[in-house]
Amino acid sequence: MRMKRIAGILTALGMISALGTSVWAEEAASGSPAGYATVCIEKFTIGQGYLMDPVKVPFYDGETGSDLIERVYGAEHINGGKGVGSYISSLDDEDNAKPIIPEFIAAAAKAANMEIDDLRETDGALSSYDFCAMSGWMYLINNESVSLSLGEYLPDDGDVIRFVFTVYGYGSDMGLDTSYMSEWGGTEPLCPVTNRDVITESIAAYPKLVGTGVYKRAVAKAADLNSDQDILDKAVQEIEFVGKNDLSMGDVNQNNEVDVFDAIAVAQSTVGKRILTDNETILADMNGDFAIDVFDAIAIAKLTVSK
Repeated sequence: MRMKRIAGILTALGMISALGTSVWAEEAASGSPAGYATVCIEKFTIGQGYLMDPVKVPFYDGETGSDLIERVYGAEHINGGKGVGSYISSLDDEDNAKPIIPEFIAAAAKAANMEIDDLRETDGALSSYDFCAMSGWMYLINNESVSLSLGEYLPDDGDVIRFVFTVYGYGSDMGLDTSYMSEWGGTEPLCPVTNRDVITESIAAYPKLVGTGVYKRAVAKAADLNSDQDILDKAVQEIEFVGKNDLSMGDVNQNNEVDVFDAIAVAQSTVGKRILTDNETILADMNGDFAIDVFDAIAIAKLTVSK
């Protein structure tokens, strides 16, 4: 079992892998989906959030994990335009900003005499060995690393597939326990052990909320590797509250319209004349910065004027 788990991590990192037979064709895409999966690409370990926000996408009979990510992200954006091949070594990423490595990752690497720098191998891409000799792309299926290559993996309905970039510890920097491969640099989890699948699904479930305050709040908590399960679950409750009830941001009094009374309520809260409830706070946080301030009041006031 130990060797199987090691093989799973190394396979996910592209150190060992064999691409299974791909049967994706245009004819399959025109048929009925065999199911739906939620897919995202994460750069949490370098402090840059999502490379691709969570989306719920269909898959078709015979389609593999390789087919799915090539269709969703574009084969031309994977491994320098060569598609998945045997594994994912790089993904196009135009954000060439310096990484913001969480302190707990930097400290663990320093303690192990492992250097972390701010250099990318290729401009416009996020690749294996960027920033650290241990870095690379992994993928998790339903919050677990698997011993299958992407070409061998056949999605099931409801799967959550998270492509994640690890900097140090082969995934221990994301809360995985890789201490069973300590001879190669694996460690015990370096941050809270969580299941991010539910918040990933919730973010994907309400595309109409993209760009709103509640969406930004959920993304911020999901991307913070110091978030424990309680924090993630609260973020899920927030976005589900707005999404399931089909509420509009700014509709603080929840009367199905953003009006002057909402603007007044938020303005009063900014000067201490009113205390908003938890649900009112969610709807009032227009920019998703976890603070109710004059900017939120102005944003809501503008909505009432634009009617």
